[in-house]
Amino acid sequence: MRRSLEEAVKFYYKTVKDLKKLEDRQIAMLEDADSQAKVFVLNVKKAKGLRREDLNDRKHMEPFYSFEFYQFDAYRSATLTGSDVEWNYPQKYEVQYTKQFVEYLSRNEVQIHFCDESVDISNNKGRDYIGTAFVPLRQLLDMNEVNFTIDIKNGNITRG
Repeated sequence: MRRSLEEAVKFYYKTVKDLKKLEDRQIAMLEDADSQAKVFVLNVKKAKGLRREDLNDRKHMEPFYSFEFYQFDAYRSATLTGSDVEWNYPQKYEVQYTKQFVEYLSRNEVQIHFCDESVDISNNKGRDYIGTAFVPLRQLLDMNEVNFTIDIKNGNITRG
């Protein structure tokens, strides 16, 4: 038997209301998933063959590196000695996995700047800059861990 018009209208409004509740729950679940915290680890393990353009004796180098990641303060590594060094000090960053952060990962790279602490920069000719390694972040969208071997460049010249 067919429903009366009044019953059909009630059924329609109840169905629309139920669908709206379901949609609201799905949106809330997506928002919760979008804002989940994830931990990202940035770790410079080692550098080989570091050199400055004005240095012949690499044994006396005292390299360190620094970088910035997302909205966190800049990180500066410990200073070591030599042109072949091993740091391996993982830096952990807990980040809310939001649309803004996904955009950051897809469009940016971390620039890791390498410098030599042994240089007297008060001297006008003292240049402590070794070079920069550019780490693309896009791959972190699909993987939990990414390992790179990257050249350290000063302009077009490889410095490590």
